[in-house]
Parts: sequence; structure tokens; C-alpha cells
Amino acid sequence: MAERPRTPSTPQSCPVPVRAAGGGPLLSVGLAVVGTVVRVDLLGDLDLDTGPQLTEAVSRGLIDRPRVVIIDLSGVGFCDCAGLTALLRAGRRIAGTGAAFHLERPSAVVRRLLQLTGTAAALGLPDGARLVGPRGGPARTASPRPTC
Repeated sequence: MAERPRTPSTPQSCPVPVRAAGGGPLLSVGLAVVGTVVRVDLLGDLDLDTGPQLTEAVSRGLIDRPRVVIIDLSGVGFCDCAGLTALLRAGRRIAGTGAAFHLERPSAVVRRLLQLTGTAAALGLPDGARLVGPRGGPARTASPRPTC
């Protein structure tokens, strides 16, 4: 997967890449803190190997007790059950601190996984949101099936 350039949402963004055996990044995690809002941007694959990076970013973001934590999933090209588990755990951890938790712009792959597993509501997405595509139309359902 070719890495696309990302513009950090704030100057305080700090990417945390996980490297594949061949040296290319599997997941890049950007963490930005603006006031009482923490933003976590994911780019790449969210799975068993990279889920701990999400956990680490959320832990670092919660240090200053934010009121809102946003996880942007628009750059996730692959997500398996372990990645979904990492998201669910992050949501529970964030909610446990009293902060609001928002998933933002789930990619088609993530939307499909949430649809198949029925976990959209558990991650704070309204039922209809999991079926909405990038231009407001229906989500494409011809994506590859998740591996779990």
C-alpha cells in the first residue's frame, strides 16, 4: 500500500508508524490535541499487529483529560476483528473517563465491517450512518469480506 501524504490537523500532531517486515508502514497514527479535544487520525491497516498503536495513542491523548476524543477512520484500508476490538476497547476507555467519543469518516472497509458485525451503535454511529457512502449515497457492499 502506497503511503499518501497527510497534513496534520494541528502543528502538535505526532505520527507513530508501525513498520512491516519489509520496512513500509502498516499504520500511521496521528495524535493532535487542541484545547479539550483530542484527534486520532489513522492511516493504513488496523489489525492484530497495529491495534496496540491505537491503544497507545488513546492513552497518550487521555493524559490531559479531554472532553472529546475523535478517531478519524477515513484512511483505514483494512480492518479485521482485532482492529475492531481495538476500536471497541478505545471507545470504552474513552467513555470511562467521561469524555465524549466520536468516530469520524469511517472508510468503506470499516463501514462494511461494522455492518456485518452490528457494532456501529456500540461505537456511537447511528444505525443509518453505517450505510452511508462518501457522497451521501449508499455504501458500497462489494468490498472484500473481513477475515474474521
